[in-house]
Amino acid sequence: REDYYAVTLPSSGRLTIDFDSYIQFYSLFLYGGDGKELWSSRDNEWVSSTATRSDTHTIDLEAATYYIKVNGTDYWGNAYTGNYQFAAAFTPSDANIDEPNNSIADAKTIDFDSQVKGQIAINDREDYYAVTLPSSGRLTIDFDSYIQFYSLFLYGGDGKELWSAQKKEWVSSTATRSDTYIIDLEAATYYIKVNGIGTWDNAYTGNYQFTASFVSAGATVAEPNNSIAQASPISIGQRVNGQIAINDPDDYYKVTLPASSSLSLVVNSYVPSIKVELYTVDGSRLWDTGWIRWIETTEKRGVSFDLYEVLQGASGEYYLRILMDDCTGLYQICVVNGDPSSYIIDDQIITPSEVPSDPATEPTDPQPADPTEPEPTEPQPADPTEPEPPEPQPTDPIEPEMTLGDLDGDKQITSSDARLALRAAVKLETLDEAKTKAADVDKDNQITTSDARKILRVAVKLDSFDA
Repeated sequence: REDYYAVTLPSSGRLTIDFDSYIQFYSLFLYGGDGKELWSSRDNEWVSSTATRSDTHTIDLEAATYYIKVNGTDYWGNAYTGNYQFAAAFTPSDANIDEPNNSIADAKTIDFDSQVKGQIAINDREDYYAVTLPSSGRLTIDFDSYIQFYSLFLYGGDGKELWSAQKKEWVSSTATRSDTYIIDLEAATYYIKVNGIGTWDNAYTGNYQFTASFVSAGATVAEPNNSIAQASPISIGQRVNGQIAINDPDDYYKVTLPASSSLSLVVNSYVPSIKVELYTVDGSRLWDTGWIRWIETTEKRGVSFDLYEVLQGASGEYYLRILMDDCTGLYQICVVNGDPSSYIIDDQIITPSEVPSDPATEPTDPQPADPTEPEPTEPQPADPTEPEPPEPQPTDPIEPEMTLGDLDGDKQITSSDARLALRAAVKLETLDEAKTKAADVDKDNQITTSDARKILRVAVKLDSFDA
């Protein structure tokens, strides 16, 4: 009722079985050396008009001896008899990494810029590779797949998943797919996993190849510096090159600032969106730059912030925190005492009350009015036919739910309130009645850059609304 055949594969590769049946139903099975079924094609019915059936079966396998079983069983277990013939052919995968590499413990170490060739098989569902980054930098993976679906994962040394690209389907017309992945990382050993998981978590098999390359970030300060306690000391005039990575979301620096009216913070960014925050020694956030958005055509942006309005000549020890908005990449910062223009890649100087717009809400960079100049107002002649309206009372109370200067209603005065007031002053934001009263801190019935500047000074404890 059944026949068995042994076939030995000298390496990983594809076993092809061309099968011709003259049996009304036939089934085909493949077993490993331990007798476990690895694959089958069952209940194959002939074409009744010719009383024959021809099939080609392809099976991706690891190097080993396998056993093919043929029988004449149908759906209901009925047994049929007759003749058959088949030819088995083998195509090596050209994999250049030895098995096993089916776990992090078995991961094979690979070199940068050397092509890795591998195969996902029915008895080898995933492959692991180890790669060591000598410093913080950018890992690039150029991946070519000949599998209908593939997935790629990156793990840290603790086995936690850091990144993935899942269920990538080939181009059906070419039965291939090529992708380039860029991952910013800290110095460490990482593990790359490849499998053939596709939609509905079906498992696919086939060949793949990839090349991993690395470019150092050129960071000038060693990690870790991911908290105020770990902050790296920097000096005035020092150009600091750094990187935000998928496993290093922020960097902290400690700097002693002198009493100076010409103190600037230069931020050169090579990422879509970056922010710098300034903290006092007790860990209180004093100020931030707002989200600085790069110029899309150049994929970079340089900005200098005049810190005089923030510090007003104060000196002491402060902390800078660098963070990014859902992105990773390179940056450079420098605290300059003097002319900052030679430090800025795009030579743009702004004051703290002109912080860049949040890129999530503003498609272009606003150009606010000069905060040192009062906004002129045109005198409006009285209409002799209308009675004069009553003079506004400067002591009109703010709505109960709003506090003077607190535009966002969080019960505190911060640079966020100043930024919202500035956007309203330059007609980039429309405020409701309660927020308008909260923003009009000089009570002249209009929102101007003077109001925004006053709120910022109160936020950084350099002024009060009573003064």
